[in-house]
Amino acid sequence: MSRAPLLAVLVVTGFFAFINGVRAAYIVVYAIGLLLLLGAAWSWWTLRHIVFTRQAPSGPFTVGQVFEEQFTVENRSSLPLPLCEVHDESRLPGYQASRALSLGPRDRRSWGVRGRFTVRGRHTLGPTALRIGDPFGLFPRSLRVSTGSSVLVLPPVHPVPGLWAPSGRAGPESVRAGRPRDVPPNVSGVREHDPADGMNRIHWISTARRGRLMSRVFDAEEGADVLIALDLTAGVQAGTAPDSALDYAVTLAASVAHGALERGRAVALVSNGRVLTVLPAARGAAQEQRVLEHLALAQDDGRLAFDALLQRHLPPWRGRGSVVVVTCSRTSRWVEVVATSSAAGERAVAIYVDPASFDRSQPVLRVPPQWRLVLDLWIVRRGDDLGHLERLSHAAG
Repeated sequence: MSRAPLLAVLVVTGFFAFINGVRAAYIVVYAIGLLLLLGAAWSWWTLRHIVFTRQAPSGPFTVGQVFEEQFTVENRSSLPLPLCEVHDESRLPGYQASRALSLGPRDRRSWGVRGRFTVRGRHTLGPTALRIGDPFGLFPRSLRVSTGSSVLVLPPVHPVPGLWAPSGRAGPESVRAGRPRDVPPNVSGVREHDPADGMNRIHWISTARRGRLMSRVFDAEEGADVLIALDLTAGVQAGTAPDSALDYAVTLAASVAHGALERGRAVALVSNGRVLTVLPAARGAAQEQRVLEHLALAQDDGRLAFDALLQRHLPPWRGRGSVVVVTCSRTSRWVEVVATSSAAGERAVAIYVDPASFDRSQPVLRVPPQWRLVLDLWIVRRGDDLGHLERLSHAAG
């Protein structure tokens, strides 16, 4: 109810009562005045005695994960609260926790709201505002009771077994073939010494025991490092989150990192976002958390060209391990950089997220034959099941 009509009636009736002295007019004036006073006092008193709590979930979470919040509103006054609106001001897509309720004297209401994270990134649950009123609806009051809490939502990870094919290995056979590489520190056994082996491979204890040179065998499949290069060049991506080329690329980079770390490999990550990111190679859960946190906030706002990023970081990586490139770029410049930066016998893996499948206005890319000559190329398009990439007919190893 609006106070304006009542105030107008109060003023007109009061003036009429003052001029004519009619008793009924005075009764109306007193009744309206008492109603306004009672409504204002009621609203003020209940506002001072209302308590609100919001228990937000603690993260991090993953895209697709379900969460639940608990809300509690308590009226500690001896007056009923006929109207209490809880306004949730969260901007989380697809989530709404607002509610309207009434409370009796010394009453308390609790409820839970479930939601699902559909977009990666840092999201805020809240703030929350309460809007209460008196029984006559004359004096609604608003109060911000919660500032909100921040939750980090990580990109999902999927199995990518096809990326760990033997083409990426650096085992003893590659050394005998004249392609020595930096071998990882994981030792899986010993074997007869080969003239192509370096001195650092000789296992001296076994040599002394057997009376002949013995070499260590390194588990290259589990030990070789992996460098992930993610293209975040501005204007290259297409589509709208969460169904965008950028989100596909981020999910694939996260899946590659997870798969490599799960196999005991050391993983490094470079990306050319607005702030150039370089995560040195490391193993373990802490490294996976660092990688996923960076990918959760990744945006296509980079100013450095992707081929310039690769030119800067691939040559120092030569011979150290595998390279996985994730990009939407249609240019061949980055392919040339990968080809010239790879050691003999090495083939980088390139996961190409086709932007034309997210934006029909873009022409479909016809993959140049030379790309497949120097890369193990995977092509991912909108609608592909990222959980079964090895089944895709257009994924080339």
